[in-house]
Amino acid sequence: MEPFTTAAIATIVSHLAGNAFEKAFDTTVGEFTKDSIHWLKGIFFKDDKPKEVLEQLREKPDSPARQDAAKALIAVALEDNPDDAKWLKEIVQVIEAKSGSTFINHSKNVNTGSIKAGGNAIIGDNNLTK
Repeated sequence: MEPFTTAAIATIVSHLAGNAFEKAFDTTVGEFTKDSIHWLKGIFFKDDKPKEVLEQLREKPDSPARQDAAKALIAVALEDNPDDAKWLKEIVQVIEAKSGSTFINHSKNVNTGSIKAGGNAIIGDNNLTK
């Protein structure tokens, strides 16, 4: 799986873990398309009832194991239907727009996670101070 897909899945699961599904992907504002939410609901719901993975994530949203299980569900869905990556990308773009962050892909030396440093943090080639 390419780095963008892995990071995008992590973004969606993190967003899901921090909110109830209905509030996390509110379509009343018109930011998320109904098709993209329908795709995601198809992964986490069966017969309009949340799957066990989603229920467990709701119970303990900070659990790495539960987040990994949710990530795996999305990854399997994308493996079965690679064309659905368009929905993944669309959802991530809206999440980023809401949070004011930007996702960079197809670039080298890009950190896709959080950096916590007590001072300056430099990433990249030829950025050593002399």
